[in-house]
Amino acid sequence: MLQRILFALLIVVPLGAIRAQNDETHLPPRLISADLPNYPAVAQAAHVTGWLKIRITVDKGEIAKTDVLSTEARDDKSHVFHQGLQILTAPTLTNPKSWHFDPDVKGTFAVSFTFNIAGTETDAPTTPKIEVLPSLDVSVTARPVKPTVNY
Repeated sequence: MLQRILFALLIVVPLGAIRAQNDETHLPPRLISADLPNYPAVAQAAHVTGWLKIRITVDKGEIAKTDVLSTEARDDKSHVFHQGLQILTAPTLTNPKSWHFDPDVKGTFAVSFTFNIAGTETDAPTTPKIEVLPSLDVSVTARPVKPTVNY
């Protein structure tokens, strides 16, 4: 009985390892260094939120090209912009150009950038919360800034 269990484990464990190795080939490469993304000040002041899915092309560990695959943005009045807004698109395409991978990395993959406004209003801009997942998907969350009126 014990021999059958050990035999089953010897077959199942290597198959699981092969599957894990195959699944890893679909993951994006390991990021070595990158500049932190920011929440564009104009978008934060206008309470604009949104997401972008971009395609990143890497050659010799450096970003060769970035393209927008899909995007959507909305303002605080619930106006939806299905083609996104330039105030979110431009910095999103610029940030990955600071990303660096191992020199032997070459290929194309997609990542998502999400911009959210959450929390209590503040009188002055604060540092946003930035999360980068192992999939290289990025989430940037900022607190809303109270509008100021100058006469």
